[in-house]
Amino acid sequence: QLDLHLRPVRCGDATFDPTDIGCPENGGDHNVWGVALPNPQTAYLATTTATGDDTQTGVGRVQVVDISNPASPAVVRELDIPGTVQAIGIAVAGTTGVVIGSTAGFQDNPNGLLLGTLTVTTLDLTDPRDPRIVASRTLTRLSGTLLTNTAALGNGLFAFSNQGFDGTADHPA
Repeated sequence: QLDLHLRPVRCGDATFDPTDIGCPENGGDHNVWGVALPNPQTAYLATTTATGDDTQTGVGRVQVVDISNPASPAVVRELDIPGTVQAIGIAVAGTTGVVIGSTAGFQDNPNGLLLGTLTVTTLDLTDPRDPRIVASRTLTRLSGTLLTNTAALGNGLFAFSNQGFDGTADHPA
């Protein structure tokens, strides 16, 4: 069983700790926002190339992970999502995938919310180990969130929800 902890943390030392995903041996020092399973042997991680305290530079990314041996998962492909800094959600239905991204990183304040606007990218998953971008669109909706949910609804429909804040809890986007 692959145990993915979906929370951003920093690597404190070089010792193996499966609860600390910030260490290189646990996936690296970057955020993992979501997971989708196109089949029992493959996992997609919605993530970023941004690391550590530098949340404003980087590219949203989908990591394709071979989970056929749960004791030794391995990244087999990385797909950068143009126009994004963070990939914050992913869902799959058959041979179609949807990635939700943000055009910016986190605010440098206690709110910890994403800046920028949301993006929607459609993927062709005909070969689950080699996803391809079909189309991408930047929305006019602010990213302004910390918690997200992305789901496949069936019949080619997908859903995404977030807190929708514009920077303060008193002002939803």
